[in-house]
Amino acid sequence: MLGYQAPAVQKAFLLLNTVAEAKDGMRLTDISRGLGFSKGTTHGLIQALLKVGALYQSPFQKKVFLGASFVNLAIKSGHYNAITNQAQPLIDALCTAIGHSVFLGVLNESGITVIATARASNSLAISSSPGSKVPFMAGAVSKAYLASLSNQEALDIIREKGLTPYTHLSIVEEGEYLEALNSVRLHGYAVDDGEYIAGVKSIAMNLDRFRNLPLLMWVVGFSSVMPREKTIEIVNHMHLIAKKVKTILN
Repeated sequence: MLGYQAPAVQKAFLLLNTVAEAKDGMRLTDISRGLGFSKGTTHGLIQALLKVGALYQSPFQKKVFLGASFVNLAIKSGHYNAITNQAQPLIDALCTAIGHSVFLGVLNESGITVIATARASNSLAISSSPGSKVPFMAGAVSKAYLASLSNQEALDIIREKGLTPYTHLSIVEEGEYLEALNSVRLHGYAVDDGEYIAGVKSIAMNLDRFRNLPLLMWVVGFSSVMPREKTIEIVNHMHLIAKKVKTILN
């Protein structure tokens, strides 16, 4: 004999599965139509899942995506092992080739969560473990993601999150930040030289999406050992590895 079926829980999981399978989030009306739920029921489920962080709602598109709670649980449970196991040799090779630490992470509304790392061998290398978080608007990683959006979409997020003056080099003017995003679109990578942490430089690339969340790769090192000519060399290596990681995703 079957026990209590918890219909609300079943509906919530159906909704989450539907959102997870969507490539670019979903609107309430699309979820309601696809699952055959009333708009009232769908709205109630979405609001409950937003409160616990299982869903995230885009401020400019009104679409919902899987939220930070799922990312955190996925990392704890090893849900990201498939990609990290395949990507680890690639980012290890990149780390060896350039001599700087390499990070792979996913972005959600609470920030960037590291899912894989390769630490440079020198004693002063910058490191961080999987599960660590970087603020949403911190440095090169946020630029790499926001550059994939239109200026208006990026501006909506910038105004929602705010431009924090982490250092005296941080960009705090909207117009200047949008100009920086145009540069990222033109060159295919983002750079932060002392904007997030004084004396530290990072280079980031957007690798599209994984599990319906933006996936990014970035390299971090001290500015003193990453001059412009070294940056160009690093970017060339990053482009090669980025193509291979994207192949894994597909």
